[in-house]
Amino acid sequence: MSFNEYDHLANQVASFNVRTTENMAWIEDEESRSLNVLSTHSLVEVVHKCGFEFLKDHIESYYTSVVVETHLKHISVTPIGMTINVKLKVREVKMNLVVFEFEVFDEKTKIAEGEFKRAVISKTYLLRKINEKASQNS
Repeated sequence: MSFNEYDHLANQVASFNVRTTENMAWIEDEESRSLNVLSTHSLVEVVHKCGFEFLKDHIESYYTSVVVETHLKHISVTPIGMTINVKLKVREVKMNLVVFEFEVFDEKTKIAEGEFKRAVISKTYLLRKINEKASQNS
């Protein structure tokens, strides 16, 4: 399998708007639940999903991409109900690794920045690895 065909993705940018909802709230305890703000966990999930959606449009259907590393700095709070904008840039492509830089803004300010890596792998390989590990527990 040759990944050189993905080199053209380097420096491409994409932007995604996501409306925050109740199920994205910080809920570690009653006090945090009452604040009604976006959780870091949900923020990471949104950023990863945006990278997945970006790559889905650029890889063959028998491949998928999985997150292998993430670095995120959560800078500011975002009240639930606000729309966030995720700005992605493909910093580089190394073999089957796509390295994204990102910034996230709510309707007022920048709320996060960082980078993450997604590995492009065949769906067959992924299923084989899942089945191998699952059979070890039997």
